[in-house]
Amino acid sequence: MSPAPRADLAVLAHTRRPGAVRRLVGGLSGLWAKVGPAYALEGVLIFAVLMIAEWVTPGRATLAHVTPHPFWIPVILMTVRKGSASGLAAAGLATALAWVAGWPPQGPQEDYYTFSLRVWREPILWIIAALVVGAQRNRQIRDRQALEDRLRLTEEQRNTLGSYCEDLHAELATFERGRATAVDCPVETALEALHRLRLAPDADWPRCFGEAMACWIGPAQWSLHLLRGDVLHPAAGSAGRLPVPDRAIASLHAAARVLGHPLSVFDRHEAALLDGVGILACEARPPSRGPSFGLIVVGEVEPARLTPALPIALAIVAEALGTRLAQDLGEAATGPLPDPLVPHPQERVPCET
Repeated sequence: MSPAPRADLAVLAHTRRPGAVRRLVGGLSGLWAKVGPAYALEGVLIFAVLMIAEWVTPGRATLAHVTPHPFWIPVILMTVRKGSASGLAAAGLATALAWVAGWPPQGPQEDYYTFSLRVWREPILWIIAALVVGAQRNRQIRDRQALEDRLRLTEEQRNTLGSYCEDLHAELATFERGRATAVDCPVETALEALHRLRLAPDADWPRCFGEAMACWIGPAQWSLHLLRGDVLHPAAGSAGRLPVPDRAIASLHAAARVLGHPLSVFDRHEAALLDGVGILACEARPPSRGPSFGLIVVGEVEPARLTPALPIALAIVAEALGTRLAQDLGEAATGPLPDPLVPHPQERVPCET
C-alpha cells in the first residue's frame, strides 16, 4: 500500500455509509496509522516475495509443507517492530494469503476435524504469537515513550535553567561593573563633606553641596529649589534631572514644612504627594528649626540605596545646607540665587575649606 490509500480510507470513513462499513473503514485507517507506511510496505514486500516463491515452485501449497511455515517471518517481524496491532495485521494477512495459496490436501485417514486442526493450527499460532509477543512489545514501546518524554522534559528544564543562569550572570556582571565604577565614600569623607558645606564660602557652597549629595545619597538625580521672597526658584540640579512644575514644588514644600520631616515613598500618603515629582523631598532648614530656605527633591537613586535610611541621609545634608544658608539670612532668603551646579558633582575635585 502507498500513502494514497490512507487518504482514501480517511475520506470513506466520514462518508454516509452503513455503521458496520464505517467502523471497518475507520478501523483500517487507525491500523494503517499505527503500523505506519514504511513498516506496512516492508511487510507487504516480504509477503510478496514468499507468494512469488509459492507460485514459482512446482506443486500445490508448497509453503504449507515447510515447517515452520515461512509466513512466521513477517508475522514475528511486524510484531516485534510495532507491537500487537501490526502483528495481528500481519497474522490476518498471512492467513488470507495461506488460503489463497491453498491448503495441503486432506489425507485419506483424516476426518474433517483432524484436517481442520492441521490446517488452522498455523494461523491460530500466528494470532497467539502476535498477541503475546505484541503485548510485551507494546509495554516496551510505552516505557520507551515515557523515557523520551522525561528526556524531553529534562532538556526543556535544562534549557530554562541555562537561560536563567545566563540572565543572572549578566545581572551579576552589571552589578560588579557598577560597584567597580562607583565612587567610594567612607564615613570620614562623608562627614568631611558636611563640614566643608557648612563652612563653604559664597562662591563654593553649591559645589560643596553637590559633593555632600554624592557622598550621602550616591549617584542620583536631584534638584535644589531656593526661596526668594515667597516663591521657590530652581537653583541647582544633577545631570539629566527633568524640570518639575512650580505648583508641585510649592505643594511639596508646604507639606514638608507642616510635617517637619523628609517626604519619602516609604509612606503611602507621602508617596501620593511625591507622585510624578520624585521619591524624596526635604526642606533646607538648619537644625535649630529656623526659617526654611528651600526644598531638595530627589528624583532617582540607585536601587541598592533605596532604603528607609535614605531619607535620614537626605535630612542630614539638608540640615548642613540650612546651616550654611543661615549664616547670611538675608542673602540666602532674598538675595541673588547661587550659580547652578554643574552635572555629576561626584566627579568634581573636593572643595577646599
